[in-house]
Amino acid sequence: MPSLMTGYVSVVVLVLLGGSDANSASPHRSQLDVNHKKPLQTFRPFNIAHRGSNGEIPEETAAAYSRAIEEGADFIETDILASKDGHLICFHDVTLDATTDIADRAEFAGRKRTYEFERANVTGWFVVDFTLSELKSLRVKQRYTFRDQQYNWKYKIITFDEFILIALYAERVVGIYPEIKNPIFINQYVKWSGGKKFEDKFVETLLKYGYKGEYMSEDWLKKPLFIQSFAPTSLIYISNMTNSPKLLLIDDTTARTQDTNQSYSEITSNGYLTFIRNYVIGIGPWKDTIISAVSNHLGHLTDLVARAHALNLQVHPYTFRNENSFLHFNFHQDPYAEYEYWLSIIGVDGLFTDFTGSLHRTKRRKAIRSLDASATRRRRPQGVAAEEQGESAQTPLSSVDPSALVTTKPPGMHHLVATKHRAPAAKTEKSLQSGGHVSFIVLVLLGGSDGNPVAPHQNQLDVNHKKPLQTFRPYNIAHRGSNGEIPEETAAAYSRAIEEGADFIETDILASKDGHLICFHDVTLDATTDIADRAEFAGRRRTYEVERANVTGWFVVDFTLSELKSLRVKQRYIFRDQQYNWKYKIITFDEFIMIALYADRVVGIYPEMKNPIFINEHVKWSGGNKFEDKFVETLMKYGYKGEYMSEDWLKQPLFIQCYAPTSLIYISNMTKSPKLLLIDDTTVRTQDANQSYYDITSDDYLKFIRKYVNGIGPWKDTVVPPENNYLGPPTDLVARAHALNLQVHPYTFRNENSFLHFNFHQDPYAEYEYWLSKIGVNGLFTDFTGSLHKYQDWTAPHQMKAKNAEALLYQISYMLKDDGY
Repeated sequence: MPSLMTGYVSVVVLVLLGGSDANSASPHRSQLDVNHKKPLQTFRPFNIAHRGSNGEIPEETAAAYSRAIEEGADFIETDILASKDGHLICFHDVTLDATTDIADRAEFAGRKRTYEFERANVTGWFVVDFTLSELKSLRVKQRYTFRDQQYNWKYKIITFDEFILIALYAERVVGIYPEIKNPIFINQYVKWSGGKKFEDKFVETLLKYGYKGEYMSEDWLKKPLFIQSFAPTSLIYISNMTNSPKLLLIDDTTARTQDTNQSYSEITSNGYLTFIRNYVIGIGPWKDTIISAVSNHLGHLTDLVARAHALNLQVHPYTFRNENSFLHFNFHQDPYAEYEYWLSIIGVDGLFTDFTGSLHRTKRRKAIRSLDASATRRRRPQGVAAEEQGESAQTPLSSVDPSALVTTKPPGMHHLVATKHRAPAAKTEKSLQSGGHVSFIVLVLLGGSDGNPVAPHQNQLDVNHKKPLQTFRPYNIAHRGSNGEIPEETAAAYSRAIEEGADFIETDILASKDGHLICFHDVTLDATTDIADRAEFAGRRRTYEVERANVTGWFVVDFTLSELKSLRVKQRYIFRDQQYNWKYKIITFDEFIMIALYADRVVGIYPEMKNPIFINEHVKWSGGNKFEDKFVETLMKYGYKGEYMSEDWLKQPLFIQCYAPTSLIYISNMTKSPKLLLIDDTTVRTQDANQSYYDITSDDYLKFIRKYVNGIGPWKDTVVPPENNYLGPPTDLVARAHALNLQVHPYTFRNENSFLHFNFHQDPYAEYEYWLSKIGVNGLFTDFTGSLHKYQDWTAPHQMKAKNAEALLYQISYMLKDDGY
């Protein structure tokens, strides 16, 4: 169970977690003295916990709401329906099928029905056919199978009263954001005495607990409330019953209102918005109606937000979710990039999110980075113009083109890549040139130069005038470049990584049939090139033994450099952006080095001697040279030398990595450059000496190998072994390595939820924080350089961002205020 008992909720929540069947009585005034509570923040957009923190815990449960409050939610949001006997409950669907154990309850087997719902026939177990007592006997589960399932069947459905008490018993002021859900359907099937309607019971419950007052009034600030509904007639109906602020929810462009059968275009017209603002203070549109999506890329930005703001209507779009299946490719699987875009570029007034903690962290960091109080976007009461509060005019949102959002300072800011309005290849190449991060050499490589470039002239690479490598925080190692965005090991991926703030760009070195060293991960070309579509190479498939197993495919070692250069590469993972497939060529080791050397700051390289046993078996060089000899020869040609942190090393930083310890030992007499021993899974033996994981991680072996290496690069799941996608206890490997003065650079960190353990709640920054702060490693291999850079810039910036003493004082005061001082 998450840490629900940290002071945010009282004894009432313990009762609800157990599943009280009775509606709780109104709390005593002495228990809810808001004068002694931390007030609601109103100086930044609202963090609205959509169905609670349901990215972690099953939706609309006491535990999900308590967790959301713990994580910093400004408002907890819920959907209100009614039971057969007229009790108001917190539940999203009109049927119980998707998120309860109703299907396993034999006593309810005959209660399935088919009703007309929003102009379509729906079959299931309907909420309106069950009494509160029956509903309370059910247990709920997580809606999405890719989320944490450990809390399934632990919690009950709660009532509207119980939901309100969770907010009121919080140790700070927390707002509520209930929805009048499906009022047409509810009023059709549930009847109350005295001719009352669903909407009457809804408002009656709110008034019972003292919710009243216009937006930003004294009463409202004590008990903040937004009322929401997709049915405009319901919002109009209750306007004479309560002056609490209301928002009109807006569905997809294809959906019509459930009550008045109006189209999206009708209810978002200037005429209708002007009319409805007499009853509401804002709108809650689905986010993809504000910016349409085309093939999972952001498309055209509509003017809906600008028009709403012009009418002094707030905009609270829904729903923001951390998982990559919900993120457009423009955000590179980084939920923080999406939050930043919507808060900074679109400028909305609140966000509905399934992951309250992630949004809270974004908003807090965003506010801390503000240089002064006037730079913070303040929300204003209705009727107060921006000029009256001294706010500068905003750029009209309709003039912002998402495809043109190219930011190069600082390097870690995300580019929002091309949409249908701009040719992707041209957009990327322009982005890769911006800011001076790479020189003309990269333009040649993007076009796919077939020749190895010559070493650059000294005056072109004067490191004395470049920004030096940062050495005060763990290294950001761009794993195969920024390959979460652009196909791996390409000039574009490496240039992008440098642009995003990588300290080191990492690559895998193999050899072609004619002895050229290339940047490519697999010994076969099958997974990431168009080799299978090349008729001229159809007869070149082979079967070789690789690391004690037979492998069949098109092998790198069977193709000359010229043939390899004729291929085009693609993204390895189908759930990543595919728009750059077939645009880039394989590059050579020389070309890779040139990308680093031509950067406008000092950027390190991190090449791996890949599969040296296999390469030396199939590729031969003159004079009896081995793969390892050619590898070191190439590095020395470009001036890479010197021990770790020496003057020479700081000018041209380098780590050499390999899974084969004998190769690292072999080159130790050829170069003093720092080396790392890579360590595979616990079941994998070394490819050269056939040693087990336990052999090479023993104290004795680490003491031996430290004579030749500066550190180790273990797979992260061997450092903290998981079980059922949950972290287990950390091993002592990092501590033992550090005791021997060995660095630890684990691999590989990826933003996608399929690679994140449930402990991190689908939040890649939470994973970074765990490994950097708790485990204490010295560097991270990541597919998403920009995300790691942004996280580190938030938590360990190069320098204070404040330009003057006043701005610095503001930053300090904000941090103290946010922590409750």
